[in-house]
Amino acid sequence: MGYEALRFCVDNKEAIVARSNIFIKHFLGLFKAVAWSPQALACEIAELIPAIINPTSYIELFHLILDLPLLSAALERSKYEPDALPTGDQIGDVVKASRNRVIYNYILRNEPGLGAINFWSSTTLPLLLEFCKGSTPSLRVLSSAKLVPHLLAHFFDTLIAHGTEANLQAMVLVIFERITQFYPIDSFKKEVRKVLVDKVLAIIEKHPHFVYVLRKQIIEFIENRREEGKEELLLNVCWTIGEYASAVVDPKITSEVLFELYETLELFAFEANLAVSNTKVSETVLEFSAEKYTSRLMTVLMSAIAKIAARNPDLTPRALVCLAKIVKVCCPVFLLCFLSLNTFSLNSTSLEPQDIQ
Repeated sequence: MGYEALRFCVDNKEAIVARSNIFIKHFLGLFKAVAWSPQALACEIAELIPAIINPTSYIELFHLILDLPLLSAALERSKYEPDALPTGDQIGDVVKASRNRVIYNYILRNEPGLGAINFWSSTTLPLLLEFCKGSTPSLRVLSSAKLVPHLLAHFFDTLIAHGTEANLQAMVLVIFERITQFYPIDSFKKEVRKVLVDKVLAIIEKHPHFVYVLRKQIIEFIENRREEGKEELLLNVCWTIGEYASAVVDPKITSEVLFELYETLELFAFEANLAVSNTKVSETVLEFSAEKYTSRLMTVLMSAIAKIAARNPDLTPRALVCLAKIVKVCCPVFLLCFLSLNTFSLNSTSLEPQDIQ
């Protein structure tokens, strides 16, 4: 029945979109069918995603796609586990029923309208984590997880091609929030993060002035960098700063804006340098592992610092000192960034190379 319904929607989607708002009102039901039979209905739901996206539902649809394994798990447990929603009179049963009801009311809701609400960042997070860890992922849940990157690709292809700048700005911020919030399957998290990082880059490549427009949120994202799972997106966000933070991209990117972005990158670089040079200090005082600071990340940071300093000569002496300190600790391959900026700076600052200690 689910296949016939979705096949009918696919075959008649142009007429349905033109004459009604059925997709907007009932896309949650469509995704329930997909969550129950992900392998059978994968192609059909992928074809329908462009018809479902609209200015009022695209963020809710994004959360729904990411939470497809969670939806599959909830459908299975509600069907096969009679005690999933206990109704006993014991205090423990009442508490468990109340806690489960919150989860099921959200996951199995029938009407859209939650919009930008993200249950993973609310007070329900502990309940969601407990629910996800309550059982081993079934074949259905694993199949849903494998489908998510494919659906995200269709979602973002449509949104990037047809969404407004406001839609895309909001989407970047939602990705910043959800990048660490997934159903706990390691392979699933890895693949989804890869897609999300690629799409953030695609959005900023299309609208490079977002580096200015979203600079406050970008700086906040970099400052809150210690949460596990952010590493790849963090690296690429730093790269976009070095690549697009320029008055050529947006005249509003003044020397003051460059200084603000530079300070954020410089602090990150010094922190990473400390982690690499003193693993014991980094793990006890800074509360992170030096393993996160790969040569790739350090190269991106140094490159971004050098590029920003090249666009604001007042920052060149400071950047030279920063890069020189990093070169002393890190692999000699990083010397290239230092030498490039050093050569550029000789004609724009009185600071001599021998002054750098």
